This record gives sequence, C-alpha cells and structure tokens, in this order.
Amino acid sequence: MRTLSIFDLQSIVHDARFAFKTDHVIIGGGAIRDLLLSKEGRQRPVKDIDLFVRLEGMPIAVTCEKDIAPAAAIFKLGCEHLLSTLGMFIEDFQGSFEVRPVEETDSGVNPFCFATVKTNEWPVPIEVIGIGGNPIDEIVDYDFNISQCILTERTVLMTQACAEGQRRRVVEFMGGTRDDASLQRSKRRLARLREKYNDFEFTNCQILDATPEKQK
Repeated sequence: MRTLSIFDLQSIVHDARFAFKTDHVIIGGGAIRDLLLSKEGRQRPVKDIDLFVRLEGMPIAVTCEKDIAPAAAIFKLGCEHLLSTLGMFIEDFQGSFEVRPVEETDSGVNPFCFATVKTNEWPVPIEVIGIGGNPIDEIVDYDFNISQCILTERTVLMTQACAEGQRRRVVEFMGGTRDDASLQRSKRRLARLREKYNDFEFTNCQILDATPEKQK
C-alpha cells in the first residue's frame, strides 16, 4: 500500500478519464488540501479521495430517480472500468466498488451518482461522484475556503480565497444558502478541520456552531 502524493492523485485522474471516456475529471477538496498543507512534523492525514466525473446525459435538475437512470447505468460501467484500470499494472491488486443509492433532499432528488472504490493499493477510499455539469465549476461551492482546490491530470487549481486562507492559515466558512442537510455536513467537516488544523485560525463559523447536531 502506497503513501499518497499529488502525483499519485494525478494518476487516478488519468485512469478515470480513460475509464469514463471523458476529459471532465478532477479530484477536489480535502485530499488536495491535506497534501498541500502537510509538511515534515505536521502531517494532515487524508480521509478519502473525492473524484468528480462529468456524466453525459446527467440532468442538472432532477425530480425523481428515473430521471438519472440512463446516466446511472453509464456511471456504474465507468466504475467497473476504473477499478480494472487502477489495477492494470499492479501485481496482486484487489479492489471493489459499491454504488450508493441516490440521495433525496427536501427539494427533491440530488442530481449526483455516488460510488465508493476500495483497493489494497490505495490507503483511503476513492469516493466517485458523477455530476451533470463541469466539475471545475463546482470549486466555488466548496464550503470552506482552504478546501476550494482541485487537481487535474496536470496541475492544481485553487480559488483566491483558498490561496489566501492557506497562506494566512485561516479557515473560513464560505456560507451561502444551504439547507439543513448541507449545514449538518458542513458542521461535521468543521469538527474534522478543527482537529486536523488546530494551528489555524477559524472564522465565520458561528452559524455552524449554533446549528444543533443531528445523528446521521
């Protein structure tokens, strides 16, 4: 089992582009952030790898599960190909993937497909997220400034807020209009960030601190 690096993540993007037959593939958020901000004496363990893939035929607005059935079938086949591609040149490679049910929210069905890929080669799960739009555009919706960074096959991109936060060592909740489920997810992320980045300053997190925690 390998130790993760930026170059390892770029190889996953390369394999996913081949498996899903699309150039619209990135890794976003926590894995990139933690590797960029890890250094000798201050390691930031990666929890998982969020791999975003644009799916042809995935509608932006979804009212019921049937709306995404064609894209979901493509997504499952792509996950099968990804697992094969990841292990193509690795001796004794073992792996599996599990497609998760479509999520329903107060406003309807979430327009995403989800799968978890686990192998004996990568130390953390690969969370595959199939979406209808360009995954690069999603970066500005990430809820914390220092997480607004993505990895393509060739480079790392980040918002100005991310670059400033990483430079100044400040974690900021970016707010915006969020439903209760989103606030709960952000509250859980905030708890993990405070533990992992206890050498950073935290700001604009009052709404999350005031949100009652609910059991998943």
